[in-house]
Amino acid sequence: MLRNLLIVTFRNVQRQKFFALLNISGLAIGLAATLLIGLYIYDEFTYDHFHEKLDRIVRVNQTFIWGDTDNLFSSTGPAVRDVLMDEVPEFEAAVRIHQPDAFLVTYAPDGHTPKVFDETRVLAGDSNLLSVFTFPLMSGNPKTCLSQPNTVILTQEMARKYFGEERALGKILLFGENENQKPVKVTGVLEDIPANSHIDFDFMLSMSSFPRVKRDSRSWIWTTFVTFGLLQENTSLESARAHIPRIQQTHLNRFLLAYRGMTYDEYLESGKEWNLYFQPMDEVHLRGDNVWSRLNEVSSMENIYIFGTVAFLILMISMINFINLATARAANRAKEVGIRKVIGSDKRSLVLQFLTESITYTLLSTVVAVLLAEMGISLFNELSGKDLAFDVFQSPLFLVILVLSSVTLGILGGLYPAFYLTSFQPAAVLKGKFKAGLSTSGLRNTLVVLQFAISIVLISSSLIVFDQMSYTNNYDLGFDRSNKIIIKNADRLGKEKLRAFEGELSQMNLVDKVALSVDAPPFMRDGDNFYLDGQEKNKVPLNFNLVDEDYAEIYDLPILAGRNFFEDGTETNSIIINETAMKSFGYQNAEEILGVNVNYHDVPLQVVGVMRDFTYSFGEIMPAAIMPLKSSVRTMSYRGLSVSLKRNATQEEVAGLLASMENEWYDFNNKVPFQYTFLDQEYASLFAPILSFGKLLSVFSVLAVFIACLGLVGLIAFVIEKRNKEIGVRKILGASIANIVLLLSGQFGKLLGIGLIIAIPLTWYGMSQWLNDFDYRTSISALTFVYAGLIMITVALITTSFQTIKAALVNPVESIKDE
Repeated sequence: MLRNLLIVTFRNVQRQKFFALLNISGLAIGLAATLLIGLYIYDEFTYDHFHEKLDRIVRVNQTFIWGDTDNLFSSTGPAVRDVLMDEVPEFEAAVRIHQPDAFLVTYAPDGHTPKVFDETRVLAGDSNLLSVFTFPLMSGNPKTCLSQPNTVILTQEMARKYFGEERALGKILLFGENENQKPVKVTGVLEDIPANSHIDFDFMLSMSSFPRVKRDSRSWIWTTFVTFGLLQENTSLESARAHIPRIQQTHLNRFLLAYRGMTYDEYLESGKEWNLYFQPMDEVHLRGDNVWSRLNEVSSMENIYIFGTVAFLILMISMINFINLATARAANRAKEVGIRKVIGSDKRSLVLQFLTESITYTLLSTVVAVLLAEMGISLFNELSGKDLAFDVFQSPLFLVILVLSSVTLGILGGLYPAFYLTSFQPAAVLKGKFKAGLSTSGLRNTLVVLQFAISIVLISSSLIVFDQMSYTNNYDLGFDRSNKIIIKNADRLGKEKLRAFEGELSQMNLVDKVALSVDAPPFMRDGDNFYLDGQEKNKVPLNFNLVDEDYAEIYDLPILAGRNFFEDGTETNSIIINETAMKSFGYQNAEEILGVNVNYHDVPLQVVGVMRDFTYSFGEIMPAAIMPLKSSVRTMSYRGLSVSLKRNATQEEVAGLLASMENEWYDFNNKVPFQYTFLDQEYASLFAPILSFGKLLSVFSVLAVFIACLGLVGLIAFVIEKRNKEIGVRKILGASIANIVLLLSGQFGKLLGIGLIIAIPLTWYGMSQWLNDFDYRTSISALTFVYAGLIMITVALITTSFQTIKAALVNPVESIKDE
């Protein structure tokens, strides 16, 4: 029986090659897109799942204490770990991961040219790191490899990078430069960190390599540590959380009294919060978008919902095509069904026949989809920023699920056509009184409207995403970011050489001004607490930067009141604050705060100017300040050298300027790499995840429209076939080619209009929710839907025009000669 079913199935496929091709192509593309999105979602859900103790690991988050925001951050002070071990018996262990600055790392074997690299993926961890997390060592002792100062474990990739095929264990690497360079011993080599790990690094230094950690071990405000706790087996997270109020009341109370001279209750009464939160580690990646992550970018469940919905919609369009074409071709199968019924076939066997055909189509489509997915995985990775691998044979379970899913889709897609086709009355069919195909136009039209609506939702959503990108990219940040080159890690030249290098740059033809600072936009120092004289209990967290006298001019930061720093660079106790900081100190008039002392760790700083608010990142505007490079408050490295160009330069001119800068750099120090970036590129990198999201959404929108168009091709071919004689008669009676084309295409225009009406409120609601996540967001324009509709109309007309024009051009004699 199965053999007979398959024979009949393949005969029908051969007899209707065109429609079979449309069906298989549409299903294959839809399934390929669904497979890739499914792979993306699976990767997102399995983040950090390689840790054997994942179900017992929790991350400690806390209130963002450096600004007025409802979001949390995953950074804590170094004191938190010891407090957890002392106060929470549910914790078996606690471990900290510290994020120091980037390091210049040198390997200098005797008699060989040193290898020098600038390494940014450097972390530091407590000695028990590998007993909590599963980062397998290829060599070294996991219990002792991070126990001693000046030791490091590194990944296999880094071991090959520095030592080639030599044994890395015991080798010495030099971390830092100039007088700060220190030898560090390699005590372990790790397997490369999985791509779906939110703890991502190339080097893990021992925590004891940083003396300040021990020195400030009681600090709660040196918030550069990510603290994790390992729960005891069979212990409830809720019971561990029950200790948090006591910890805050006891230890934060003690710290605040010593640091600010106020109790924890007084701190809360001032309108501020400082709370700890325990978050299971398996929620960090997808349910941590309200927590600022120090170690890695996080995603969100919203992205999963969006891409899951996109996959469902694309698959739905594919299945709609399948159902539409199957029911449209019913007239050609009517006599077959009638004869089969007359000679004794029952409804069950006919249903089975049509379901077999449907399942055959989906299985063939699945094979093609797998090939398409394998070919498209590289492009998908490039767009998504992932490093996914697609191998259908990698997991037997995946292969079984794929086949079962394909069969299920075949059954679901074939149920209605099967029962519809088997409902024909044989007498009516054989007498020629049955008008199959046209009788299902209501259902087909409904499904076509649904296709159009889905396509327009995806197109308009893509347009809104790119509107938001354009809006953010062109948003007035309050300072000038055009024609700026940032030379990174400028302090590596040393102070004397740096000033000389700065002088050489200022003499170059294209260079307007050069400014030295601790950080360059979009970065500033993390906030610290400042207070007015006599108001020690009312401290204001200010993000700040140490800059020279040209900084404000280069970035066009208007001084609303007061003055800029003196040009001789001798000031040490001055500060310029922004408008938000001024209001945070209780002043509404910029003139009134001039001359007032703002204190930082008992160092008085005189307010000499108030500058306009500017956005150094794309969060809310925070209280901020700039201080002179020689400020008394802190000695810091001058890492950012901002170079402002006189005008817009050609690509060749900029390349020549960069080459000259690089030559000058190496004249001063040929052992340190020359690194630069363009300021507009730095800001663009902030939006890389959103840009990837927009590109992926656009690609899938194009695929959805393409699949819908395949269905249109089949339906218009069916309409032309059924109205062939009508077209001939109309032409004989004087109808023009334009009349015929409009007749055949007009009904799809009406359906598209209905689809647009359905799509507008759905898109408006969904994308409004998405835009709410942005501090600076565009509005949804009605023109977006006009453009989406025009795009869909244009594509639909192009899709159908070839066949409709061809039908209109046919000699009417050919259409009606058999009458």
